[in-house]
Amino acid sequence: IYPAGGNTSLDQKGKVASLNSLILISVFIITLFTVQMCFDENYGRIFRTGRMAFVMIVLFFSLKLTKKITIHLYIFMVLMTIGFMICIYTDGNTNYSTLLVFTYPLITFFLLGPKKGLILNGLMSIFLFLVLLNNNIPYREVWYPVAFSYRFLTAYLMVIATAYAIEVIYTTTWKKLEESALTDKLTKLPNRSYIYQYLNQLIKISKRSSNKFSVFFLDLDKFKEINDTLGHKTGDSILIIIAERLKNSIRSNDLVARLGGDEFVIIMSDIKDEISPVVLANKLRSVVKESITIGDTKHYISLSIGIANFPTDGTYTDELLKKADFAMYQAKNAGKDCYKYFSQEQDRILHRKLQIETNLRKGLANNEFRIVMQPKIDTLTGELSGIEALLRWNNSKLGKIGPDVFIPIAEECGIIHSLGLWAFRESIRIYKELNIVSSHSFLLSVNLSPIQLQDRNFVSKIFEIVEEAEIDTDNIEFEITEGLLLKNDSDIYNALNRLTSLGFHLAIDDFGTGYSSLSYLKRFKVDTLKIDKSFIQNMLKDNDYLEIVKVIISMARIFGLTTVAEGVEENDELVSLKNLGCDQIQGYYYSKPLEYSEIMDYIREKISLLTIASTV
Repeated sequence: IYPAGGNTSLDQKGKVASLNSLILISVFIITLFTVQMCFDENYGRIFRTGRMAFVMIVLFFSLKLTKKITIHLYIFMVLMTIGFMICIYTDGNTNYSTLLVFTYPLITFFLLGPKKGLILNGLMSIFLFLVLLNNNIPYREVWYPVAFSYRFLTAYLMVIATAYAIEVIYTTTWKKLEESALTDKLTKLPNRSYIYQYLNQLIKISKRSSNKFSVFFLDLDKFKEINDTLGHKTGDSILIIIAERLKNSIRSNDLVARLGGDEFVIIMSDIKDEISPVVLANKLRSVVKESITIGDTKHYISLSIGIANFPTDGTYTDELLKKADFAMYQAKNAGKDCYKYFSQEQDRILHRKLQIETNLRKGLANNEFRIVMQPKIDTLTGELSGIEALLRWNNSKLGKIGPDVFIPIAEECGIIHSLGLWAFRESIRIYKELNIVSSHSFLLSVNLSPIQLQDRNFVSKIFEIVEEAEIDTDNIEFEITEGLLLKNDSDIYNALNRLTSLGFHLAIDDFGTGYSSLSYLKRFKVDTLKIDKSFIQNMLKDNDYLEIVKVIISMARIFGLTTVAEGVEENDELVSLKNLGCDQIQGYYYSKPLEYSEIMDYIREKISLLTIASTV
């Protein structure tokens, strides 16, 4: 009943397992009770036949649970019917007759259902009764040596009643449990389990008939913001309305299901032309964009859609869903509120992404990652004011992969948690060794992912590493992006507040490229603004960029924040930043990111220069 990878609750599975046991035990007890009541002679022969009957009952109920109904079972039922009628008419072998009486009703109800099974067994009972009348068998005739008697008819009717009761239980209680396992509780649409079951079956049918179908992967744009700001109750109401609109937008032979959250899947089957999926995609976008009224408020929402086609884009369920999902993200990246087909170029990108993900999982175990350090220099004194720890990866198969490529993939597949902790621990180790060599203290800056901050144990793990290394939290700075501050996520908010309360510093990386907000600077106790390198590298060419840099530095000074200019490569840039009052410089003008041995030499050289300067 439940497909692999389904999201059926353990409670539901427990209920079904209990029902399985109850039905099988009931069948066995009633069978034995019927034997004892109706055939109180020749126990040895009866119980041998009873054992055979029980084996057949268990076999057929096992088939029922796995739903493996084939044409062979129907042929077997027809042959059983003929054999049963011959036994009745000819007063045949006792063992076979008993076996048929106990198994025939269960098998026929199983294959035909309660109504048709009851009709067929009713007709067989009438046939048996007429044969008994025709043969003038006395009502109280003992069972042996006559194969069929009124007592036998009584047993047959009792087994029919039992089989009918079992089918009724199955079609009511059991069916409801099955439906609840395959239905989304909120929207009443089919759920992820049903989608997998449905797609597996559709793929088999489509392969035989050479039919084509499309898988639509739908995601509501900015729905998380609605959920976070207006609450889950409003979000749930919107999901119910959206689900109803989607259901009313498809054909009767198509399917819409909810995967979870704000993700839906639509299966458009039996596609005859290329335009049909496009028409449906635009229709879906249109109906979803209509205003949704909750209480006195109107809400507007849009839809991003990814489409994968069978068989051109894939021939099995996971492949089609993954490619439709990937196409949906391309629609998101294209500005949302649109649809995208999975393409060959996307196939190449997805293949590369899967390669990176696979090798990422092995990277830590194979010691393929390393930490490099880039110095930050005080603009006025020229002394080392800090170092930024940067993660690098050199894979034996894929070569050097940039952090801008592998970090998003690590975030998506969850590896960022273990990778991030390793990077922090390794950065702390190197920093501690550098402090032994250095004559003065400086800050260690480490980049944080929003995914790491959503782990409620993250801050505790970080603090444990710092305590173990016996380093003051005041010497550690975490760099975050502006976009992270705008996420209305309580876990992130709490994690950042806990970090600052423990004495860690916060810096906003690439400041000015996102949604800058003065309120967030105070709300999260930010200490440093890092001016994005795009502004620095263009400020001497374009006056608008220069004005932006001036505004950022002036604003930081008003709020008492430190400013760091990223990507400084030219002396003219350095001079201009000094004149504007920028506090620190980071970039290739002073140093590229350095390996462990190189940063050690760099600090020793700085110490030597300072010693010479102080001597002079």
